[in-house]
Amino acid sequence: MLSADVAGTVREHGVPAVPRMQPGAVLRALRRCDVLVSGGGGLLQDATGPASVPYYLGVVAAARALGKPVMVYAQGIGPLRSFAARAALRVLRGAQAITVRDAESAQVLAAAGVGNVEVTADAVLSLPRPEPPPGVPPELGALGVGAGERVLALAPRPYGGEAFSARLAEAADALARELGARVVLVPMQWREDGPACARIAGAMRGPAAVLDRAVPAARYPAVFAGFDVVVGMRLHALILAALCRVPAVGLAFDPKIDAFLRNLPPPHAQLSLDAAPAALAARVREAYPPSPDGAAALDAAVGLLQERARHNNERLLLLLSSLPARRAGARPR
Repeated sequence: MLSADVAGTVREHGVPAVPRMQPGAVLRALRRCDVLVSGGGGLLQDATGPASVPYYLGVVAAARALGKPVMVYAQGIGPLRSFAARAALRVLRGAQAITVRDAESAQVLAAAGVGNVEVTADAVLSLPRPEPPPGVPPELGALGVGAGERVLALAPRPYGGEAFSARLAEAADALARELGARVVLVPMQWREDGPACARIAGAMRGPAAVLDRAVPAARYPAVFAGFDVVVGMRLHALILAALCRVPAVGLAFDPKIDAFLRNLPPPHAQLSLDAAPAALAARVREAYPPSPDGAAALDAAVGLLQERARHNNERLLLLLSSLPARRAGARPR
């Protein structure tokens, strides 16, 4: 793994890692590998800054220069605002396999002349559906959530300052009263989302709790299985909710949210970020509690996405099986 936190990656995921911002370490890892897997997630975009596209495509170009096969794995491509970033996608024309998590990403690659693209689904959806927890997940129990208590989860991200936080807080207060629910703020990326969660919790009239930053990644599906309804600005909060068959409402921070929610039946649709608190509360009431038909439609839609997500691994295994067998004890050049 190429990692910004080598010790944390080894500790949490149990795989070897190298510092991704040290070119020498990255090149040594590429020389030793049999295949480079680039992804998944939204790596190739310039919405968060101009550095992501040249970095990740630079790693791909280095692997190709070393003669290593490349698979682009379940990526979401874009948004790409600059012509240079869109033109740089041509580096991917030499990849042996490309899977993307939505049709919009395939269209971006096609416009750059990149073929051999398969539309699958986000890699998180290849995880098995978590079993309903027999009690309260310990991470929620530590926040004071009791057995049988409804939980409304909010997964925000930094946006809009105090006014936006106040609107979300007003909607959360109204829903907490109507549903008899406990409100839990979920920072999917602690450094960025922690302050946003604290602002919303501080603006609420009723009680709210913020999920602990120490939740390991592997525990998130079990935690989300303990929620009853989710409101999310983070794509993977909505994906985890879907994996757990938990009703969710997305807030339209990024086109990738709309691209994902189009796969789910209504009312799992996104709202504008400037929606009034009453509009957000009304949309959540449409989604929760789900009708039997609504729950069955969600289960069927997510089942199809899970089947497509499993194809990411199938395609990678096919690529690996096509490589020449390595002699016992031999190291890749």
